[in-house]
Amino acid sequence: MAGNMNIYILEARSKLIAKMKKINANKETFEKGLRLLEDIYREIPNADSETVVISVMRYLGAGNEEREIWKDSGSTKWEDSEIFFPVIVKLASQNSTN
Repeated sequence: MAGNMNIYILEARSKLIAKMKKINANKETFEKGLRLLEDIYREIPNADSETVVISVMRYLGAGNEEREIWKDSGSTKWEDSEIFFPVIVKLASQNSTN
């Protein structure tokens, strides 16, 4: 089980890094975003189920509308969501002092 989680987190880290590079995030935002992602994986180990996606979105403060958009997208993994990573990036950059 833990081995699978490592695969999931590596995939998720790659996707998050790509999103942050796309918006030219600063170093502090990068670090905070990656820490936040790792915290989420520690809190919620079954990272590929719909229930977990909804829990993660709640954890990140996403509203009902964002959760419904994700569900309507037909995605089966939260890593595939067009909402999840932008929310992490937004949270990380809001807390950034730069």
